[in-house]
Amino acid sequence: MKRTIITAGDFNLDEIFVREYPEGTENRRKFVDRMVSCQIGGNAGNVSVELAVMGWDVYPVVTFDESPQGHWAKDDLAMYGCNNRFVSCGPKGGTFMFRATHNRIMKDGSITMGRRAFGPASMFPKRHNITVKDEVPALLGALDFVPDVFFFGSTVPGHRALAEGLRERGSLIYFENQNALKLENALYKSLELAHIIKMSDEHASLDQANAFVTDYPGKLFIQSMGKNGVRYNLRGQGWVTVPAVPAKVVDTEGAGDAMTAAFINALPCLDVANLTQDQVQAALEVAQKASALAIQYYGSKGYIMNDPQYAHIAKVIKDRVETITDNR
Repeated sequence: MKRTIITAGDFNLDEIFVREYPEGTENRRKFVDRMVSCQIGGNAGNVSVELAVMGWDVYPVVTFDESPQGHWAKDDLAMYGCNNRFVSCGPKGGTFMFRATHNRIMKDGSITMGRRAFGPASMFPKRHNITVKDEVPALLGALDFVPDVFFFGSTVPGHRALAEGLRERGSLIYFENQNALKLENALYKSLELAHIIKMSDEHASLDQANAFVTDYPGKLFIQSMGKNGVRYNLRGQGWVTVPAVPAKVVDTEGAGDAMTAAFINALPCLDVANLTQDQVQAALEVAQKASALAIQYYGSKGYIMNDPQYAHIAKVIKDRVETITDNR
């Protein structure tokens, strides 16, 4: 029987570019930005499609706008195998676009990646979050199943309300902090609601993570540390580090999402109270391998499109990129 998950958080339409220098890198002022991908992204978007590819029944919760880009994002979720029952495009929605440009040469000669957020027809991105007053009760009222897992990637009130409602029904709540840490009520409430909490050492210091373990016992905390691997603390039993898997780095964007999806998929037990350290260790070792695979390709899901099994998805994205390129 398939496992089920409801996902909420950031759903972007990601544009991935590679900057090329026809006259060589010595002349950094003359360059061409070549688009290599344009598809669904964001923390919740990536986790959704990757778990769908792994065979889960995935129900994203998101409302895009009615622009072509909004419809592309919606279509991509379905193309990867998500169930779009709670996905729509409408006048109250928003499509958050994210552009990443690789191989940008800076004044000091260093190579970096440029990032920019925008909207389909504006320099200002827009995102619609499910509302506590109307939309959350409607979704919970219409829900005719209890998902095995609820994943949420932001502390907005609507996502916390969904987490609370689904926790009461018996779902495992997985919270992943995606933003620079703000010690505020929204974060504390999210930590209280979640059974599993994942964060990066870029967003929370090791000392802050240590304090969370003390303040919120009985949970599983996971902290990614880039090239230093990932560490976990199960029900206050102490931190254990799982080393990173060596790999050639092409693009680190989305590596954490690949790790999250693979970890959730590898968990043999969805009850933190009954999880063993050996089970968490084994699942994180699988997750680290997935992360190492993801960083070897441009775009968060380049590794999926490189798989012959998903050649049909690769063709759709390739055709979209060619159409966008021809029209610019």
